[in-house]
Amino acid sequence: MSSKINIKTFDLENTILSVDLSTALRNLLYFFIENVKSAKTVLYIYDESDKLLSSELVYINGTILIGDEEIFVSSINKDEKSLVILNKKMIIKPTELYVPMKYNKTIYGLLLVDRSLDKKTFSKREVTFIKNIADLAAKGIYQNRILKDRDNKIKQLNALLDISLVLNTKKKKTILDSIGKALIKYGKFDRVRIYIKDRLDKYVCTVYKGIIGGRNNYSKRYFDITAFNRKYITDIYYIMNLEKDENMPLGFIEVDNIISQVRFIDEQLNFLKIIGTQLSITLKNIALVERLKKTSITDPLTNAYNYRYLVSYISKEIKRSERFDQKFSLLLFDIDDFKKINDKYGHQKGDEVLTKLIKYLRGISREIDVISRYGGDEFIIVASNTDKENAVKFGKKILMFLPAVQYKDGNKKIKISMGISTFPDDGKEIPELIKAADRKLYQAKRAGKHRVQG
Repeated sequence: MSSKINIKTFDLENTILSVDLSTALRNLLYFFIENVKSAKTVLYIYDESDKLLSSELVYINGTILIGDEEIFVSSINKDEKSLVILNKKMIIKPTELYVPMKYNKTIYGLLLVDRSLDKKTFSKREVTFIKNIADLAAKGIYQNRILKDRDNKIKQLNALLDISLVLNTKKKKTILDSIGKALIKYGKFDRVRIYIKDRLDKYVCTVYKGIIGGRNNYSKRYFDITAFNRKYITDIYYIMNLEKDENMPLGFIEVDNIISQVRFIDEQLNFLKIIGTQLSITLKNIALVERLKKTSITDPLTNAYNYRYLVSYISKEIKRSERFDQKFSLLLFDIDDFKKINDKYGHQKGDEVLTKLIKYLRGISREIDVISRYGGDEFIIVASNTDKENAVKFGKKILMFLPAVQYKDGNKKIKISMGISTFPDDGKEIPELIKAADRKLYQAKRAGKHRVQG
């Protein structure tokens, strides 16, 4: 033995409760060896959640070693070590002693003292002393777990505080990324994937985090709900549903310990559930805000932008075009003989014509083009960075491929008339540009309808 630590009996409890567990147990074993002679002594720690008894320290032939033995405790296993843990009672043999490390009626480990080599029996005084040492070790393990649990709770509270600050940003990407990092750092999971419901009730892997780093290799792949089958949940793999919205989960959080093969503990899964609940509430709030925002700037029937947004957008487009010396055009159009459609077929059919037309326009327009409802059956497309000549070409292309609508007396193609104005050629202010486009539209009507006038 390299160096012995002399510890007075009355200082022993203070020592084991005031230093880290590994050092405390080693000091306790040194003290034990000085007072009880044995060829072999093993100190085991018991994890009740895993039913696993693991050798922490082994004294043999004058040396203390790190233990590497693991025993699964079960009633099937008739080994003395398992019986001690299950029955919470000491087993005394002539040259072997199996003592449960017990505190507050809970088993925290086992102390094995083996004198089989020198065949020396235990005296009553030695048995009592060994039992006291075992109970003291149990108290130290209990105290260590309490402190560790407290530290973990503090860390998790700090994580929740950090996340709550991020949640207030209302930025979905930032929120999801922060939650992924927190689950790795404080939840102690090997890997975390967060899937969020996207278009057509599909789910996309928005965040992927791992203990050895990770790239979101699933960002372009969509999954349906069958991909998240809860029957595959194990003690190292778990899927949590985020709350439902319109009968479908908002998403899923997938965690695993496949790399480390460490079984989940209740504390980890409870932390995951707290985080998941917070994320569900936040996603619902973000969706509500987005819906309200969209409602305030869009037409409820066609989902085209409304007049309020149109004016705001054109104002910005004027400033941008002036700054970069560019042109943009307004394509103002209405549906030919729309009143007759309403009168003959009803307003429901008229609404169908409007919605079908806007759906078509979204498909044929560029992403930068803004489609808005100007009023009634009148609409305006703001075509950025587009001069008069190209705006007219675009208008004619729209007319060429207009969709048909089914009526009682057959299918009829939608017909529109369009007038075009261009900034700054036809005006530098919003009223001038709209008025110029309206004049062109009137000219298209007078010329026979279903045409473009630029």
